[in-house]
Amino acid sequence: MKKKHRKANHYCYAYRIFESGGIIQNSSDDGEPTGTAGDPILFVLEKRRLVNILVLVIRYFGGIKLGKGGLVRAYGNATIHIIDRLGVQPANNDKKVMK
Repeated sequence: MKKKHRKANHYCYAYRIFESGGIIQNSSDDGEPTGTAGDPILFVLEKRRLVNILVLVIRYFGGIKLGKGGLVRAYGNATIHIIDRLGVQPANNDKKVMK
């Protein structure tokens, strides 16, 4: 994706994968202030009980600083939007989360 979007400033993501012992999950802010990008993406995935999914949000800086709250809303809303648009459904299990 970095080759396709060379001029982007941030490639933030979160994933949740079901393994035999539970759910492995992680996220990355990719240079955004700590907790403002990967965590909001992961929060949506957890809240919707989604597994075997990776969400990558590519952000281009447009000249306006959003602030921490604005970044949290932007990344969280982008995740909600794409999950809703694609019709991704939650898993039917509640397994232990492993980090």
